[in-house]
Amino acid sequence: MCPHSDFDEMESVNNVPSISENVENERSESKTIVPFEYAMTMTGFGKFNILSGLFVGFLMLGMILETLGFSYVIPVCQCDLELTLTQKGWLAAIPFIGIIITSHAWGYLADTRGRKKMLVFSMGFGSFCSILSSFAPDLITFAGLRFIVSLFISAASSLGYAYIGELSPLNQRDIMLTLTNAFVAVGTAVVPLIAWGVLPLDFKISISFLPYIYRPWRLLVALFALPFAICAFLFMYFPESPKYLMNKGKSMEALKILKHIYSVNSGKSPEEFSVKKIEEEIGFQNNSANSSFLTKIWNQTSPLFKAPYIQYTMLACFLQFATFAVTNGFYIWFPDVLNKILNEGMAGDSQNICGILSSKEPLNDSSNFVPSTISICDDSLNTNTFPISILLSTFVTIVTVGTAFLLKTVGKRNVLIIIFILNGTCGLVIHWITNTIISITLFFGLQLAGTCIGIINAYVVEIFPTNVRAMAVCLTLMIGRVGSVFGTNIIGYLISVMCPASFFFFSGLLYLSAVLCLAFPSRKVNAFKTSDESLKENT
Repeated sequence: MCPHSDFDEMESVNNVPSISENVENERSESKTIVPFEYAMTMTGFGKFNILSGLFVGFLMLGMILETLGFSYVIPVCQCDLELTLTQKGWLAAIPFIGIIITSHAWGYLADTRGRKKMLVFSMGFGSFCSILSSFAPDLITFAGLRFIVSLFISAASSLGYAYIGELSPLNQRDIMLTLTNAFVAVGTAVVPLIAWGVLPLDFKISISFLPYIYRPWRLLVALFALPFAICAFLFMYFPESPKYLMNKGKSMEALKILKHIYSVNSGKSPEEFSVKKIEEEIGFQNNSANSSFLTKIWNQTSPLFKAPYIQYTMLACFLQFATFAVTNGFYIWFPDVLNKILNEGMAGDSQNICGILSSKEPLNDSSNFVPSTISICDDSLNTNTFPISILLSTFVTIVTVGTAFLLKTVGKRNVLIIIFILNGTCGLVIHWITNTIISITLFFGLQLAGTCIGIINAYVVEIFPTNVRAMAVCLTLMIGRVGSVFGTNIIGYLISVMCPASFFFFSGLLYLSAVLCLAFPSRKVNAFKTSDESLKENT
């Protein structure tokens, strides 16, 4: 039997009319029981939604600083920690490995213990360990603490999407999720900006009780942890997801939160909220108290691989895998590729990008997850890549924000298809371009695929029911992080030995993703219809 979902919220009241009809018939009378999505819509859209969106966006920014930002730390800490090339590769892999390991568990905990509790715990403890790692005296301690930090990163990113989706009215949910994801693009610009401001500093502080000299890279590690620490504190003042509370049978608590949202948005008293009672929801009761932890996780996961959700689970997993493989895979290698193009030039515009990358020594060994052209114990960084990275990342951010406003008119599915096709084309044509500026732009243009992450998450939040929604988001993003590891390694290897194949292969992956997007509903699933009716109508 399929679990209870947002799509079949109305099965117990088959004759509930549309929102407009509800308003006309004054369904807000105290004796009337209304569905949750109707009540959520009646809270309006305003200050509360903007603040919560900015907060979760800042959370996404912190996640990027802790993952992609780490690639700027490794090259400049190699002397202090006496890193070999292989050790740098393993250090760079730690954020992805930790996320992959824990994504599933965080999804289960969020669906069974609550979004807010898990977010506060993960951000608070994660930021503490991250700051502590900046004082690590040796490689083993540093790697151990970074691994602990990585175990908490996936909670913040995955649960943040579920949380903001459940706090947004149905008609604004897609825009909120996409704008939230725009902070990921902002993060790619903030990472080199912060690194540019800190790493060139030339200070060496000797602390009596520490067996080393405190240098700028340690300060950079601590600064990257600050967004999580700030979010952990601020999030204590945000409410739990009312949708989660409804799923746990706590309708009065959920109504109280909806009244608060209405009051903040409208400036009126909470008691003026027209909805007086919300239809009770029955949680998914499949986790026996006597079951083992792994059994409980499986029970929470198994509905995702049963009808009618299995097709969407597999689809979202593949799309996230492809998106992360292209976005993070090419991003990690961008500084090294850019540095080589700028240093070597493109022979008077007579060579394409693969000609330049193959003209001299190959890029670093593909077992490394971050590029480095720096010799051992020369931990200075060429700053030429910083301003270009910031400029191009800013452009990606603008495009991501603009995409959010196209969703209503163009539709999520069409936007996904357009982005995948455009990015696939960037990867194809770059092989024939000999102009330096155009080549760099097209290479970085592959980062635009990251815009699709938020849109795919919007589909996941829309399609999957509350009781497994966080699990669905965590699972699909976990597969996406597997794609990051895959893309980083494959791109690093192919660029060195078969450069054209690196672009052709991932362009093909993007074109395939565009075709598979046709399996998504063409328009928003109507939350006021049953699951079977909605899925049938939209597919």
